[in-house]
Amino acid sequence: MSEFLYATLNAAREIIPLLAMREEHLLQAGAKGAGGDISIGADLLCEEIFTKHLSHIGHIDSEESGFIAAGTQTDSNRDFSDKAQTLSSRDLHQQVVAIHKKADSRIFDKNAQNVFSPNAARRQDLGDKNGALQGESRAHTRAYVTADSPQQNKGYRSALADVSLESPFLAPKPTPKTRKAESTKESQSFLTIVLDPLDGSDNYLSNIPYYGASLALCDSTGAVLEAAVVNFCSAQVIYDHSSAPHASRIHIFTQEHSPIAPTPAKCGVFEKAYSYPDIARELYTHRLKFRSLGASALSLACALEHNFFLFCGAIRKYDALAGLFLCRNLQIARGADFLLVSQNKQVFGMIERILSKHQIKQI
Repeated sequence: MSEFLYATLNAAREIIPLLAMREEHLLQAGAKGAGGDISIGADLLCEEIFTKHLSHIGHIDSEESGFIAAGTQTDSNRDFSDKAQTLSSRDLHQQVVAIHKKADSRIFDKNAQNVFSPNAARRQDLGDKNGALQGESRAHTRAYVTADSPQQNKGYRSALADVSLESPFLAPKPTPKTRKAESTKESQSFLTIVLDPLDGSDNYLSNIPYYGASLALCDSTGAVLEAAVVNFCSAQVIYDHSSAPHASRIHIFTQEHSPIAPTPAKCGVFEKAYSYPDIARELYTHRLKFRSLGASALSLACALEHNFFLFCGAIRKYDALAGLFLCRNLQIARGADFLLVSQNKQVFGMIERILSKHQIKQI
């Protein structure tokens, strides 16, 4: 297990029971984050815990606080830190079981380790120093990746590069020489983790059980080495690294692994469908069923098993970088105003023609 994955799992184990408490400070709105959205207390909680567990690996570029330097120290000034420290391993297990009593009992090991420790204070936004996937709009620019392409990874990079040529996250991806190079002091100077600490904040506020986190570990050129998309509600992580043949699903508490392979699916996911009723109606006319779930990074990662993933509008690097890496061997079309991913070539072509017909624009 890589150091990045190990730290991600530990952070998720700490976050899940704290989010489930739904205390008042977690639901309160604060300032606008680096990604442009208003942060809530739960966003900051997740960011602080991820930073505590991952900052020794490299810098963090977070949707909430922007650039956070590697090795940033933590303190215990927040109320939730004190409460977290009072929980024993047994308390943690009992609380998680109560919260997820309808879930698979294998997920919640009664010997789960108590990994709580003081959390990081929120950092000042030092600006987005690592570029952005969204860039300036270029009307109806499209790039394609097909599952039967002889150079899948090259095509995947071309799809991203066509969106923003200035982004340092789009350079060619080298094969890492060692799986634990990120633990050295030398590597800390150039590794960066692009983090969305709470994907689906509105779902969390509304007590809708579909929210998670997105993490992409990038080298100095911006190439993704490892990616993890966390589902806090199912206690699972979808994970992949640059030399793996396929992504895996990992139970956060038991660490049980299972490979993910394309499977027949009846429904896709159309995020932000409410803003594009004409496209939604035409998908319905073509009998392409979809759901709009409200957590873009999580939905993109799940395109590995769903019929398709469609996002209309400008999608941010925090939502897209990890998921695109996980789905790099699927069909991908990307423009300034949409992102389409599918494991089904026929469905992919049908939706691409619908998008072209409606000439969607960035909102």
